Amino acid sequence: MVYAKQIKELSDSMSQLLDDMGREGQSVSLYAKAKARIAFEPFRDLDDDPTAYMNLDHAISIVAETEG
Repeated sequence: MVYAKQIKELSDSMSQLLDDMGREGQSVSLYAKAKARIAFEPFRDLDDDPTAYMNLDHAISIVAETEG
């Protein structure tokens, strides 16, 4: 099922955000933000202003460099 992979990626990115923030933290690493941006893309409202989010290509390069 095509959505299973997207849901898994979204779940993994949310887990990373929560892990980065810990119990009391309020910010996340650039890597976690990039993973969330990539996972969010299939769910993004196409009417949203694309400049409101991290550039998708930039997010992909951050994840590639980090996981590289």
